[in-house]
Amino acid sequence: MSVADNSTEIIICTEQGKLESMTKVLVSSLRNFGGRASNWPIYSYAPRSGKKPSRDTIDFFEENEVHYIDEDLNTSFHDYVFYNKAAACLHRVENSTAKSFLFLKRRCRCLKT
Repeated sequence: MSVADNSTEIIICTEQGKLESMTKVLVSSLRNFGGRASNWPIYSYAPRSGKKPSRDTIDFFEENEVHYIDEDLNTSFHDYVFYNKAAACLHRVENSTAKSFLFLKRRCRCLKT
């Protein structure tokens, strides 16, 4: 896979647990059905210490050209999971030359019939 357009980057947060499987579905969907966005760089952050995803997920990232960032960025609000988004986005903006950023969150709803 070659990155055709590096002016936009996708940012996601992935920590151990149920987010891992949802992240894999999100990345696979983007890479297979994302159209122009299928080649955009994806950066997955694990911004809290002790919440690193499994080796299987990290291997999946490597196979799908997802840049994995394991840095303790959420130190002030460790128990406030919603701060992860702000910490990851700030880090990406400060460490990139991209013009646009897209933060994606996974939402999984199961309907019982």
